[in-house]
Amino acid sequence: MASATSDEPNRPPGATPVKPENLPQPDIKFPKRKVESVKPYGGGVRPLSWLRSGDLEISNEEMMLTRDDGKSYTGVLKFTISFDAQHHAFVKKVGKTKTEVSD
Repeated sequence: MASATSDEPNRPPGATPVKPENLPQPDIKFPKRKVESVKPYGGGVRPLSWLRSGDLEISNEEMMLTRDDGKSYTGVLKFTISFDAQHHAFVKKVGKTKTEVSD
Protein backbone atom coordinates (compact mmCIF):
# COMPACT_ATOMS: atom_id res chain seq x y z
CA MET A 1 0.00 0.00 0.00
CA ALA A 2 1.31 3.46 -0.86
CA SER A 3 2.10 5.77 2.01
CA ALA A 4 -0.49 8.46 2.65
CA THR A 5 0.32 12.16 2.60
CA SER A 6 -0.67 14.50 5.43
CA ASP A 7 -3.55 15.83 3.29
CA GLU A 8 -4.98 12.37 2.64
CA PRO A 9 -4.22 10.17 5.67
CA ASN A 10 -6.73 7.33 5.16
CA ARG A 11 -7.82 7.72 1.54
CA PRO A 12 -7.14 4.66 -0.61
CA PRO A 13 -4.51 5.15 -3.33
CA GLY A 14 -6.08 6.42 -6.53
CA ALA A 15 -9.36 7.43 -4.85
CA THR A 16 -11.02 10.40 -6.53
CA PRO A 17 -12.23 13.21 -4.27
CA VAL A 18 -15.97 13.79 -4.59
CA LYS A 19 -16.85 16.91 -6.55
CA PRO A 20 -19.92 17.32 -8.77
CA GLU A 21 -17.81 17.02 -11.92
CA ASN A 22 -16.18 13.80 -10.60
CA LEU A 23 -19.37 11.85 -9.83
CA PRO A 24 -19.88 8.66 -11.85
CA GLN A 25 -22.32 9.07 -14.75
CA PRO A 26 -24.75 6.44 -16.09
CA ASP A 27 -23.75 4.76 -19.35
CA ILE A 28 -27.09 4.45 -21.16
CA LYS A 29 -27.40 1.48 -23.50
CA PHE A 30 -29.18 2.22 -26.77
CA PRO A 31 -30.47 -0.33 -29.32
CA LYS A 32 -27.98 -1.98 -31.65
CA ARG A 33 -29.23 0.10 -34.55
CA LYS A 34 -27.73 3.53 -34.97
CA VAL A 35 -29.48 6.24 -32.96
CA GLU A 36 -29.18 9.50 -34.86
CA SER A 37 -30.72 12.13 -32.61
CA VAL A 38 -30.63 11.97 -28.82
CA LYS A 39 -31.76 14.79 -26.55
CA PRO A 40 -30.93 15.03 -22.83
CA TYR A 41 -34.25 15.11 -21.00
CA GLY A 42 -33.41 15.30 -17.31
CA GLY A 43 -32.09 13.44 -14.33
CA GLY A 44 -30.20 14.09 -11.16
CA VAL A 45 -28.28 12.78 -8.20
CA ARG A 46 -30.05 11.75 -5.01
CA PRO A 47 -29.01 10.10 -1.75
CA LEU A 48 -30.49 6.66 -1.13
CA SER A 49 -29.33 5.59 2.32
CA TRP A 50 -26.63 5.75 4.94
CA LEU A 51 -24.97 2.37 5.42
CA ARG A 52 -23.91 0.98 8.80
CA SER A 53 -20.29 1.51 7.79
CA GLY A 54 -20.91 5.28 7.59
CA ASP A 55 -20.81 5.25 3.78
CA LEU A 56 -23.50 6.97 1.73
CA GLU A 57 -25.27 5.17 -1.12
CA ILE A 58 -26.22 7.50 -3.99
CA SER A 59 -28.15 7.16 -7.24
CA ASN A 60 -27.37 9.13 -10.41
CA GLU A 61 -30.17 9.07 -12.98
CA GLU A 62 -30.11 10.43 -16.51
CA MET A 63 -32.91 10.40 -19.09
CA MET A 64 -32.38 10.72 -22.84
CA LEU A 65 -35.11 11.07 -25.47
CA THR A 66 -34.51 9.67 -28.97
CA ARG A 67 -36.16 11.49 -31.82
CA ASP A 68 -35.78 8.42 -34.07
CA ASP A 69 -38.32 6.26 -32.23
CA GLY A 70 -39.73 8.70 -29.64
CA LYS A 71 -38.69 6.48 -26.74
CA SER A 72 -37.04 7.63 -23.55
CA TYR A 73 -34.02 5.81 -22.15
CA THR A 74 -33.29 6.18 -18.45
CA GLY A 75 -29.94 5.11 -17.03
CA VAL A 76 -29.64 4.62 -13.28
CA LEU A 77 -26.25 4.19 -11.65
CA LYS A 78 -25.81 3.46 -7.94
CA PHE A 79 -22.53 4.17 -6.20
CA THR A 80 -21.14 4.49 -2.69
CA ILE A 81 -19.29 7.43 -1.18
CA SER A 82 -16.97 6.83 1.75
CA PHE A 83 -15.27 9.28 4.11
CA ASP A 84 -11.71 9.36 5.44
CA ALA A 85 -10.65 10.34 8.98
CA GLN A 86 -10.74 14.05 8.03
CA HIS A 87 -14.29 13.62 6.64
CA HIS A 88 -13.14 14.04 3.02
CA ALA A 89 -15.45 12.16 0.68
CA PHE A 90 -14.36 9.82 -2.11
CA VAL A 91 -16.11 7.38 -4.45
CA LYS A 92 -15.67 3.89 -3.03
CA LYS A 93 -17.82 1.55 -5.15
CA VAL A 94 -19.56 2.02 -8.51
CA GLY A 95 -22.27 -0.36 -9.71
CA LYS A 96 -23.41 -1.04 -13.28
CA THR A 97 -25.86 1.19 -15.13
CA LYS A 98 -29.39 -0.17 -15.43
CA THR A 99 -31.16 1.15 -18.54
CA GLU A 100 -34.95 1.32 -18.77
CA VAL A 101 -36.87 2.06 -21.99
CA SER A 102 -40.27 3.82 -22.03
CA ASP A 103 -42.62 4.70 -24.89
